[in-house]
Amino acid sequence: MKIVWMNGGLGNQLFQYIFYRFLEEKSGDICYIDDRFFFHRQRHFGYEINKIFGLTPNLLSDFFDEDVWDEILKATKSDVNIIDFFNSSGLPMQVISEGSFIVDFYKTHSIPYSGKLYAFEANTYSPEIANLQGDVYYHGYYINMNWFKEIRNLIFSELKFPEIDDEYNIDLASRISLRNSVAVHIRRGDFVTLGWALDPEWYQKAVEEIKRLVSKPSFFIFSDDTLWCRSNLETLGFDKSDHIEFIEGNTGGKNFRDMQLMSLCKNLIIANSSFSYLAALLNRHPEKCVITATPQRQMF
Repeated sequence: MKIVWMNGGLGNQLFQYIFYRFLEEKSGDICYIDDRFFFHRQRHFGYEINKIFGLTPNLLSDFFDEDVWDEILKATKSDVNIIDFFNSSGLPMQVISEGSFIVDFYKTHSIPYSGKLYAFEANTYSPEIANLQGDVYYHGYYINMNWFKEIRNLIFSELKFPEIDDEYNIDLASRISLRNSVAVHIRRGDFVTLGWALDPEWYQKAVEEIKRLVSKPSFFIFSDDTLWCRSNLETLGFDKSDHIEFIEGNTGGKNFRDMQLMSLCKNLIIANSSFSYLAALLNRHPEKCVITATPQRQMF
């Protein structure tokens, strides 16, 4: 059995799902998604893979009987606990950790463990980890386009957004299709607190580059802080003569519509965010121009 940890919002879930499908295709083994996160924490909009895309991957919560699953939830409130649980149950799984969090935890706390602990660099493409034999627990985010590229047609066939059925988004999708549309994702919120938000100067250069490459671009701005964006348009590199639309209202479980609309734009300026990264990958315009802050994401 191979188990893939899943957590976070839609962007994280989709990258982890893509890796899960990569693992199934390349290893030929039975794979499961560890969905405990969504039982322990009520964050974002919960587990969204089924709600949005109607997909039913193998979930660890469905593998066990309800009473057994309840006991597992009580015993395993952290990522490391689940590995200890399997170890103490006579199933010492090999652990593949993106980054060294789990490996370091075991070393620091001198926890006896008879399985293999292996770390690989975060956000890198390491396909060899699919070839390990036996029981393996995979802990990571897999935010790298190469997992996607290896099974591109399969993912395109599975990750199909629901048809847009409300007037606001239907009108937006129409304008996006008729113009030289550029999706601009400006992620703020917790990124500002964490020091991860991109500097306005970066957006200035990105907008300048788009204007050089795209004739008469129309900018569609997606942000979790449109008030700040409206107050800083010049700082972000926009002119009064630019055609700009702010996308607002896709909240309360409808945030996937923003990803869907971004994927329909003909060009993109994406933040250092899994959300807009996924939008760029799921975008089917063959001649799209994607401006991104992270070098490893340049080739779309």
